[in-house]
Amino acid sequence: MPPTDVTPDARSPNTSWAPYLCGLVALACYLAFIGLVTFYWQAGWILVLFRDHYVFFVGLPFAGLLAYFLVGALENTRGKIEFEFIGLKFKGASGPIIMWVVVFLALVVSMRVVWPLT
Repeated sequence: MPPTDVTPDARSPNTSWAPYLCGLVALACYLAFIGLVTFYWQAGWILVLFRDHYVFFVGLPFAGLLAYFLVGALENTRGKIEFEFIGLKFKGASGPIIMWVVVFLALVVSMRVVWPLT
């Protein structure tokens, strides 16, 4: 007799779509801002500020969203994120939060190393 409780989806039934929806809304707002600055505002103080601090307005939000999606994908494919580092145990909500901070800082440091900020 074949098993009846095999599901093709690896997600548990208790998993919520709310974090992904919030991430998509944040991404849409971010892209709307970038689109406004790029195509709508042709002059003014906001365009000067945007061009002078491009890494702040584009790089850091993108790094935050990328870290969010990477940690979410890792947690969704591999299960709960739990790890131990220098005697500290990260379980529950602290695992994804610490992982997001580590991924975000790695992206920011790599941007700082390769992007000339003059």
